[in-house]
Amino acid sequence: MAAIKSQDLRDMSDAVDVPIPDSSAAVKMHRLHTWENGTSVMIVNFPAGWSRPVDGSYECAEEFFVFEGELQMSGDIVVAGDHTWVPPHSLRIGAYTPNGAVALAWFYGAPKWNRREGAEGSVTQIKTHIDAITFGEIRPAGADGLAGKTIKLPASNYVAPAQCEVLDIANRTWSLYEAGSEIKLTDLSLIRL
Repeated sequence: MAAIKSQDLRDMSDAVDVPIPDSSAAVKMHRLHTWENGTSVMIVNFPAGWSRPVDGSYECAEEFFVFEGELQMSGDIVVAGDHTWVPPHSLRIGAYTPNGAVALAWFYGAPKWNRREGAEGSVTQIKTHIDAITFGEIRPAGADGLAGKTIKLPASNYVAPAQCEVLDIANRTWSLYEAGSEIKLTDLSLIRL
């Protein structure tokens, strides 16, 4: 058993300009994979000064990891090494990146943007800094009613219990593995099941 596909996340040669609703500029995006249930994973490069001054939310959940730069959103400053879980309908306020940012993002369905009307909505995102010494669940199993989880394990040889993704932060690669694959994890690997 082996990797179904793999991507060096430094390679943005297949990226295209993609507009983000209510934002100041397009981003460079390369979609890596889309599943039958509509979940998709992509590498996104935000240009310096990018912003979305309009408050709103996506109908689906989003999970992202920042590799470079910083992204300010809803009162959090998300920097390189941070993982963020944004539940469906979580209010997004004042998104901005002063010097640009590069992130790997998963959308758990079609990213339909809804502008905030009035005072409704609340911020429910969860930011976690990823380091080489902390292990466990990053996105808990079944978070917000969604199947799967994101975990971080110590460096080891890991046998995938089901199809899974591995984000190797140290080597900046993303891979999709079939069930039964033996995967060499580093202390900076995230597994998305």
